[in-house]
Amino acid sequence: MGAVGIARRPHGGDTGVTEAVASGGKLGSLPLTEIIRRGWRRMMETPALVVMGFVGIGLGLICLAVMFARGGVPIPPEGDLHKPATFNIAVGIYILTTALLLPSAGFSERGRKRWVRWNVGLFAYAYIIETVQVFRGLDPRFSRHGTPLDQIAGGVFFLTALGARPGRRHHVPAVMASQAVHQPVFDHPGGAIGALEAMAAVAAQGQRREPAAVEE
Repeated sequence: MGAVGIARRPHGGDTGVTEAVASGGKLGSLPLTEIIRRGWRRMMETPALVVMGFVGIGLGLICLAVMFARGGVPIPPEGDLHKPATFNIAVGIYILTTALLLPSAGFSERGRKRWVRWNVGLFAYAYIIETVQVFRGLDPRFSRHGTPLDQIAGGVFFLTALGARPGRRHHVPAVMASQAVHQPVFDHPGGAIGALEAMAAVAAQGQRREPAAVEE
């Protein structure tokens, strides 16, 4: 499926209609359900990322449920459930957004598969270390009560944030933005909002160079 651009354009007395420009250049009005369906189909071009995104959101919701069941009390000695809850949900949203934009990134088939495998591995490790360590009552990053093995795992977790960077920045518009926001996302889960904004901006800039660009 080719890239689809979406724009809001006023129509008479209406507040606006949603229009889409398909790669064939035809302009037509699309209902919200159709936009969602096309977006879902676009994301499912990379099912591994979609699965990882929903896994993160699911893990975050589980952490929230346990936190509320405990009345917000941390797991001794330093297991703050709020951290993996917000972290996992934010990273899950980030991964789903990446899956939506990745088909426009310009990867070769081989390069895309390699990039997806690399990031699935990195984020899987991040989910595991962030969630398991907190349920053990430890800070997953810099624990004061963990064993030397826990300290090493925390150091690898830090390197995971640095390692989730693409090697060919000029090759992927959607991923270029992710390079600038990986550190905020890992250190502060709320940084996922910045990730969405950055990727949207880069994607819009890239689409202006393509025939299927949106005219606003």
